[in-house]
Amino acid sequence: MRVLFVTTPVIAHTYPLVTTAWALRAAGHDVLVATCGATAPRVARAGLAVTDTAPGLELGDVFRELAPGANPFAVLAERMLPGVLAAGRPDAVVFTPHAYAGPRAAAEHGVPAVVHGLGLGPGLDQIRETYAGAGVAADFAAGIDVAPDSMRVGERLGWSARYVPFNEGSVLPAWVREPAPRRRVLVTLGTTVPSMVGLARLTPLWKTIDAAADVDAEFVIALGDIDTTELGELPPNVRVVPGWLPLIALLRTCDAAVHHGGSGTLMAVLDAGLPQLVLPQGADQFANAEAVRKRGVGLVRTPDGLSAAAITELLGDGDLRAAAAEVRAELRALPAPSALVDRLTGLV
Repeated sequence: MRVLFVTTPVIAHTYPLVTTAWALRAAGHDVLVATCGATAPRVARAGLAVTDTAPGLELGDVFRELAPGANPFAVLAERMLPGVLAAGRPDAVVFTPHAYAGPRAAAEHGVPAVVHGLGLGPGLDQIRETYAGAGVAADFAAGIDVAPDSMRVGERLGWSARYVPFNEGSVLPAWVREPAPRRRVLVTLGTTVPSMVGLARLTPLWKTIDAAADVDAEFVIALGDIDTTELGELPPNVRVVPGWLPLIALLRTCDAAVHHGGSGTLMAVLDAGLPQLVLPQGADQFANAEAVRKRGVGLVRTPDGLSAAAITELLGDGDLRAAAAEVRAELRALPAPSALVDRLTGLV
């Protein structure tokens, strides 16, 4: 069977598909990933075949050109679709919720379309609503839902599967391989927004650094490949990760996480079973933050409401830690990505 995976040029929208794609590859099926821009070589580093459907096209480019009221993902789909169709006829298309070119290509080829969840949402109704607004049919054959039942946002997408975080590989520095000398807190704001707006405008990051100075813990700032030299002199208990370091490796050494609420980071922290403090700024982050609060696995603050006291509470609250452990067990009990192979082949 030949399966085409279609994703927008956003790392957080692409990495959740990698373990599903590899489950199919390990079972002997032909897999091709269709994306574009800088995301394409990153997927290639995961050992998967990739087609760059619109060389050089990035989400930030679309936002900068966007007319008022326009849907950036609809614009992306128009530019990516010719390249997706040029990839040839697959037996099935698996696509992320914002990759409208996926179901359109599946309809063009007359093959099953399967939507692949990224985190706690969006739910089925929300996807249908946004697709209708973009003029895209939402009559896909199946869905893959990676959300734990106790935290799902919206209706179930379909088949349940375990979220297995993928953050690329790396040669780990010695300090990551060794036990942390004291409590350690991960700080990350993802990769999309920092790369689009720059560090100077990342208020949550600066507020976290200010609060960290008064907390008895080590703080590790992970911002991927973004240049962090403008951070300047930092408190002695704040460490900046130089370059790319897989979050799943770093989280194994941490006691808690402070982040923006993006789906990829959120799911990685849930998988690690750690309490988290969420500083939502946009997109799905507010819904994710509310789910964190309701389930009791973490705290939610605005950047101005962030304080050393809040981080100290995060580290010391046993109820938050117990709830995080419960959700980790819930995630680990879901079917592995390998269980999706027979379901997907059964559609063809």
